[in-house]
Amino acid sequence: MDTRTLLIRCAALLTVGAALIHVGVSADHFQEWRVAGLFFLVSAAAQLGWAAWCWSRPSSRRVLLAGTGGSVVLALVWAVSRT
Repeated sequence: MDTRTLLIRCAALLTVGAALIHVGVSADHFQEWRVAGLFFLVSAAAQLGWAAWCWSRPSSRRVLLAGTGGSVVLALVWAVSRT
């Protein structure tokens, strides 16, 4: 396995971890506000889809940047919600 593939698969595994966290907290957020719970589930589905795509086939730069951009947006939403 080349270095690029190894790094992409590591990113995919980390993204799966983030998705599992989002699934885990979605129930609490559904109780507070359904839209928030839905946001967490949609985020998790997108993360799992991206990770599966990157793991199973060679990914283009565009796909990798889309995953990076999505992760950055989620981190920014989290940061803004804490300030």
